[in-house]
Amino acid sequence: MSITVYRNTDRIQLKVYDVVFSVKPFSFKQKADISAAITMESGTQTEDGHAAVQKLIKYSIKEVKGINYPDGSAMKLQFDDDDCLMDESIDELLNLEITPDLTTSLYSFIRGIPKNLTDSEGKIKTHVTILPYKAVPKKK
Repeated sequence: MSITVYRNTDRIQLKVYDVVFSVKPFSFKQKADISAAITMESGTQTEDGHAAVQKLIKYSIKEVKGINYPDGSAMKLQFDDDDCLMDESIDELLNLEITPDLTTSLYSFIRGIPKNLTDSEGKIKTHVTILPYKAVPKKK
């Protein structure tokens, strides 16, 4: 059996309905930061869901195709010096009607890149897919 590992520089194409997001695998530090939004206090799990969702989007999404502004122009993401999404772009993505499907799919990426994306009942989401990866040869 062959196992595929994705580098932090790789981009995975996540299609949610007709929108394609280019996402990167999370680094260990990013996974820890996202997980910090979920804590245990006196044996009870508490979550800051908004912070976790904001970090999922901030760290993973690198490009989007298929979303337009009301004037018809294509959505343009803005990045900070660390190549993470800026708050303005995160806010725009959080206002999409497909955001719940996007964020639940991104949660799956914390455990690694899944082959299939499932809902809370374990059923495969047919409207959310990971497109086949096209590797770019490394320069010698």
